[in-house]
Amino acid sequence: MGNTYSLSTFIKNNSASHKRALVYLRITVNGKRAEISVKRSVDPGRWDSQTNRLKGNKEDVKGINSLIDSLTLKVNRIYNRLIENEEVITASKIKKVFLGYDVSKKTLLEVFHIHNEMMKNRVGIDFSKSTFTRYNTTYDHISQFLKDKYGVTDVPLKSIQYSFITDLEHFFKVVRKCNHNSTQKYIRNFRKIINMALKNDWLDKDPFKAYRVKLKETRSVFLTREELLMLKQFNYLLKD
Repeated sequence: MGNTYSLSTFIKNNSASHKRALVYLRITVNGKRAEISVKRSVDPGRWDSQTNRLKGNKEDVKGINSLIDSLTLKVNRIYNRLIENEEVITASKIKKVFLGYDVSKKTLLEVFHIHNEMMKNRVGIDFSKSTFTRYNTTYDHISQFLKDKYGVTDVPLKSIQYSFITDLEHFFKVVRKCNHNSTQKYIRNFRKIINMALKNDWLDKDPFKAYRVKLKETRSVFLTREELLMLKQFNYLLKD
């Protein structure tokens, strides 16, 4: 599913007298907004709310309108570049790139989202719907773990260490009440995300280097012939 994206220009009064107003760009992605100041103040009476530009042909008007056009083009280019790189796009991220912040450092849930979106698009091709569901469930559990354990909604990939994995294992077993094998399957899903980050050079060191994912062997219990006969007789009595 694609993003809904829009970019608009508006003015905001910056004084009690309302004689001057600041010009802003408003980025909207999937209903969430971020605003960027153009760092220019204008006379509100000269602002055209239909074109979202200043009215008139004076040099100062042309200069501000030209600046707005230039910044609008820059924001649109950032959005298109994020799409080409198949990155998770938010209004806040576009603003950060515009302002020059380093957003190249991937976060855990960001990479998990990239993986799951790729998997969703390939359901029925080389992934089953049940596999996709399991990875979505793993994403939800880890999201809750981050909130419960660290009080955050996401973490930088480079902050993940061996202790993060053991804390996550504890969360699955104690908080989520998962048995050993279910826990290890969730951890194995998480490890695939880490491997994806390593292959893409988003992560330098493998936090799983000292960790071993090992499932416990489960033994099937078979009834003896005598136990089967007793069960058959018990069922017969129940019918009577």
